[in-house]
Amino acid sequence: MTARHDLKGFTLVELLVVTGLMASLLGLLVAVGRPNVKSTVRRTAQDFAGSCLATQSQALGKPQGAGVVVVPNTVISRMGTTVHDAGMQPLITGNVSGWPPADPRKPDVSVAVAADPCPIRDQAILSNAFKVRFQAASGDVISPWFSYSSGTASFRNATGQTLQNAIWPKGSSGLQAALAQYPSAGTLLLAMPKQVAIDLKYSGVGETQDASHGYGSFDALGTIAISFDDVGRLSEVMRKVQEPRTSSDQPIVAAETVYLLFAARSDIEQNSSLSNDTSIWVAINPLSGRTTLAANVPQSATDAAALKAARAKAREGSALK
Repeated sequence: MTARHDLKGFTLVELLVVTGLMASLLGLLVAVGRPNVKSTVRRTAQDFAGSCLATQSQALGKPQGAGVVVVPNTVISRMGTTVHDAGMQPLITGNVSGWPPADPRKPDVSVAVAADPCPIRDQAILSNAFKVRFQAASGDVISPWFSYSSGTASFRNATGQTLQNAIWPKGSSGLQAALAQYPSAGTLLLAMPKQVAIDLKYSGVGETQDASHGYGSFDALGTIAISFDDVGRLSEVMRKVQEPRTSSDQPIVAAETVYLLFAARSDIEQNSSLSNDTSIWVAINPLSGRTTLAANVPQSATDAAALKAARAKAREGSALK
């Protein structure tokens, strides 16, 4: 006689337990496969800081210095999405004619520089220059840097030059000019992950967005260049280095900290990067060129006072978690 074996099924409770375990396992697998946004923001900010440190080292001993270029997104210009090496060209030197100026008390004078035997190349080079200094034929520098635009040298407001504290160098045989040119976006140093970008609205120089120098916010300033000089200090901060410029788009000599806010793109789109602890600040000291990272201290507002408070915390160096 054949024995009968009753087939036992799963109870409802057992099915629910198994389903719950499988759902938990699936959720864990999804979480492991999807990068954590906060860690991605942090890693991207660290990569940028590393690029700045390497660039600062490259600037040492070079008269033209070195720099990085932050390029905004072509669709959402508030987001900086790629960082490039600034193609800093060697200084252009040439003989100066018609010097000294007829009236040495003027804050701006015409400068005739023969940078190359080819007039066409002269024009192309000089139109891309933004500052000039004068030196003897031996190469000894005899003046500070002055602003330069369209054949005119001017006192640099950014460094506080005025008729009371700056003078034009005296003319002499063999007087030369050395001109620095605007950089361009060179080798790609950092492409932001698709989840991360630099929030250019809250990035800028100094403590407030409406600073008189016009660089309190990098939003709507086009391609931004941050340069270091030949001893590693923060040099100029420039705007529209790849876009058409006007006479008002002059570089500034950063006397205050430069701030860049790295955030999740979704937070930037919702204008919540200041209120989120996912965001990371990168601060560049103007005197030493030292780059530091700090966690964003969430703010309850997005006004000037909130930004000033957030940048102050970034300057203090709030610990990363």
